[in-house]
Amino acid sequence: MPLSDAQKFRAARAILDWSQQDLADYAGISPGAINTFERGKRKLHPNNKYACLRAFTDAGITFTDMTITYMPVKIKPVLPTPTQKIGAST
Repeated sequence: MPLSDAQKFRAARAILDWSQQDLADYAGISPGAINTFERGKRKLHPNNKYACLRAFTDAGITFTDMTITYMPVKIKPVLPTPTQKIGAST
């Protein structure tokens, strides 16, 4: 049985040792949005989901239907500061 998106997000955060606040900071979205999504109370807005997926991808996480793969990169990815949104021009 495939993992739900919420389960994948929780697992990816665990692999990276990220809190919901860490993911929110890297994705540039509200931690409350992540919390309600992971608890199954709401779906993420597509833009917020993309921002989270981008943060995970930048950190070396790849999602598939059935699994989560962590491919450590040899050069640590440069993640945005908590105040810098992913994809924002600098």
